[in-house]
Amino acid sequence: MRHQPLGRIRVPIDSPAGWLEHWVDALAGELEARFQRFDLRHIESASEWRVLARRLGWTAHSQHNQAEP
Repeated sequence: MRHQPLGRIRVPIDSPAGWLEHWVDALAGELEARFQRFDLRHIESASEWRVLARRLGWTAHSQHNQAEP
């Protein structure tokens, strides 16, 4: 039986907790990829988000992308 692509699945708003984790695991399997989880609950402002994103290499101007001095 052929399954529906994960990106097209409609999830009801009252879905049980943990469904997203199941979806990410299934997506990783489809893509043959590994995902890293980050706890971002401590971020309280846009400026904190920008600092963290830059540190993790998620921006064009990240520390990881800059040449070593």
